[in-house]
Amino acid sequence: MISRRIIQVSTDVRKAVLLVSQMLDWSYVWFSPPKSDCFGYFYNGTYRNLPPDMGNLTFLVSLNLSSNSFHGTLPQELAQLRRLEVIDFRNNSFSGYEPTSIANMSKLETLDLSYNSLQGKLPDVIGNLHNLKMLSLQYNKFDGLIPPTIFNISSLESLALTGNSLSGDLPDDICRSLPRLNKLYLSTNELDGQIPSNISQCSQLVLLSLSHNKFSGSVPSGIGNLTALEILYLGSNELTGQIPEELGMLRNLKELGMGDNFLIGSIPSTIFNISSLQYVNIANCNLTGALPADMCSGSSALQEVFFHVNELVGELPETIGECAALQMWSLSYNNITGVIPRGVGNLTTLQNFYVGYNNLIEYGSEGLVSIKSDVYSFGIMLMEVFTRMKPSNETFAGDLSLRGWVKSSMSNAIERIIDPGLLRSEKNVVDETLECLSSIMELALKCSMESPGERISMEDVVVALKKIRFKLLELFA
Repeated sequence: MISRRIIQVSTDVRKAVLLVSQMLDWSYVWFSPPKSDCFGYFYNGTYRNLPPDMGNLTFLVSLNLSSNSFHGTLPQELAQLRRLEVIDFRNNSFSGYEPTSIANMSKLETLDLSYNSLQGKLPDVIGNLHNLKMLSLQYNKFDGLIPPTIFNISSLESLALTGNSLSGDLPDDICRSLPRLNKLYLSTNELDGQIPSNISQCSQLVLLSLSHNKFSGSVPSGIGNLTALEILYLGSNELTGQIPEELGMLRNLKELGMGDNFLIGSIPSTIFNISSLQYVNIANCNLTGALPADMCSGSSALQEVFFHVNELVGELPETIGECAALQMWSLSYNNITGVIPRGVGNLTTLQNFYVGYNNLIEYGSEGLVSIKSDVYSFGIMLMEVFTRMKPSNETFAGDLSLRGWVKSSMSNAIERIIDPGLLRSEKNVVDETLECLSSIMELALKCSMESPGERISMEDVVVALKKIRFKLLELFA
């Protein structure tokens, strides 16, 4: 909606408001008593182009038309709105714009054109907006280089260009003129080159997101000087070298994403001295060495850990039982040996524990030894797929779990737990389909027995799945 200010205006401006209101199909415009020059207005959505007459509303300070269905080109007449401090056109379908329409808006502090279909090059004239604090052009179709002038807006606090096709490298002195920058969103573009070493000069940064680009080279150790940083995303690039020990200096860090790179070496133990850390993703790299022995001692807030698809060795640390807030642990496809620490059983918040495709020996509740550490996860996965329910669903409170729910429904209510989309409408086909789905659920229960020694082997799982497959092929032939 447009900001609900009460403003004294001339008769000409009143006429402009009425004209624009008719063209935009506003829900209604009201004026105060006849002797007053005040009016109020509310906006209710549209499916039209933004009319040029909008340029006559020269009194506007804040213009918010977000989350509608405007399309077409932003009118050049917007340039007449010199008093504007806020433009919020996010979540529309604008496809074009005239750069000069914003070039002289010297009072503009917020420009949000995100989630539209704007395309072409980013205009240099954005650098003329010397009072700009927030610039968001996320999820459009911009390409080409990021204009250097943007990095000269000293008032800028948040820069968001995620989800475009921007290319080129970042300037070496990216932070020289951005003393107030606290949020930098550049992920999901085609940016390349190295991450500038002087990124540490953006000392106010709280969020730095450079993931899903083509950045290469090593991770600058200077990032460790960004002591205000809470979120750091560098994943899905082409980064090489080791993870800097200096990252352990980020005492306020909550989320660290560095997966899907070509990183080598061991995981620095210093990272797990960050008491605020909640999320770590360093999966799908080339990391070696053992997990830090005290990784949960200093990270009591840790909730999600992703280390899968690396070359990690050694045993699971005994301190994993101290990660009291842990919900997700993903360590599959490594070379971990030994046993699963008994402390894992005390993690009451744990929802997913993936350690398959390692060399683990698992101790069950009966003290029996088994190498079936990945069978349990497979059984739970089957239940999730065919019921469309997650173990974390609010339905499963107290003593009721996903497995318990499935087991209690097997005898007479299998159709109530199966995803309805998997059933056919014809009665005879429904019955036969339920028979196959019941076999799958029975298999899932056998995989997820509490005692590892009672679980079915993966060889028998394959045999059972083949039988079910043949049955389904006959059914739908």
